[in-house]
Amino acid sequence: MHYYVDGYNLLFRLTDSSGPLQQQREALLEDLTSKLNALSVDCTIIFDAMHAEGPQARHHLQDVEVVYTSPGETADRYILEVLYDLSNPHRHTIVTSDRELARQARQLGAKTLDVAPFMRWVNARCQKLHLKVAIEKRKTKEAGGSSGPASPVSGETSSKSQDPYQSIFEERLQKLEEREPTTPIVPRATIHESKKDTKDLKDVKDSIDKEVTVDDQTRWLE
Repeated sequence: MHYYVDGYNLLFRLTDSSGPLQQQREALLEDLTSKLNALSVDCTIIFDAMHAEGPQARHHLQDVEVVYTSPGETADRYILEVLYDLSNPHRHTIVTSDRELARQARQLGAKTLDVAPFMRWVNARCQKLHLKVAIEKRKTKEAGGSSGPASPVSGETSSKSQDPYQSIFEERLQKLEEREPTTPIVPRATIHESKKDTKDLKDVKDSIDKEVTVDDQTRWLE
């Protein structure tokens, strides 16, 4: 599954800071890409560059692709054009809280996921990964510190006092694995088109060439 993240929509949903936009964007990218790379999530993050000078830009932060759209082009339009050209849009998920973008993406065959459940899924998987790493480190440390012969009494004593936290970590990890799915839960309503949203794909393509209203991306200015 490949994820296309509506960058500014995610940023404005997660932050309410009035600081410089570039600073907020860089902080978001640093945090999110570190998590996605650690989890090996196949992802592209798209930001509007409607008022920027110069051509479209893209680069990679390890395995995560970051795209800044061409001047005058919205992230919505970029995402919809990418989906239109895909032969297997059902293998792609659009992460956005923009209802209009989500609706058009579903009509083109893609799955959609709101920003909030996507971030809960990412953070839960990271927490589980950190617990696994902590357990492995402690096991390695114990194995390295248990070399050399020991009397039955001292060996028994050390085994009981090896790590008072390991059992806690393992218990938390087990609870996380039981509670969290391996992939984010996509609501059924976002997978299957509703009858009222049914629309000819040609009309969807035509709508791409029109301006897309993105209330979520301007809300931070209010």
